[in-house]
Amino acid sequence: MHVIRYGTHNTSDTVSAILRLIEDPLCAEIRFFATQPVEADVASPYMRVLARYRISPIESDFYVLMDEICLTAYASHRYSEIKLIMDAAEEKAHIYWSEFPVPMTGDLSPAVAIAEFLSKPVNSFTQKNRALFFRHISPFSEAEFGELTC
Repeated sequence: MHVIRYGTHNTSDTVSAILRLIEDPLCAEIRFFATQPVEADVASPYMRVLARYRISPIESDFYVLMDEICLTAYASHRYSEIKLIMDAAEEKAHIYWSEFPVPMTGDLSPAVAIAEFLSKPVNSFTQKNRALFFRHISPFSEAEFGELTC
């Protein structure tokens, strides 16, 4: 297993990278997670992403871990970023999400963080369960966000 921790300094770059991963035909699997809420941090929980590539000639997995930038659906301008990701991911066969939150893992080694992420069961990400995933990363439903931003 090989791991790279994707690091950037802004959410726009992170969102663009996630969208490219979703559309990459070589990406075998993408998993969405919510973090456990952080006490005294009103913007938490945050969205985390783990992408897996399968390198066939050497029968090895290569992971891209996105656990440092804080993607959140707490504010309307941040919700629009999460919405872009969910819209692109809907009904893609290689996209999954977990209803079990992960801890904040940015301070852990990539291998330890990956083990934490891979220990969580996942469900396919579909239009039917999109709202369930969203409730794990936001105190509001998407419908409520629509009412707040109008």
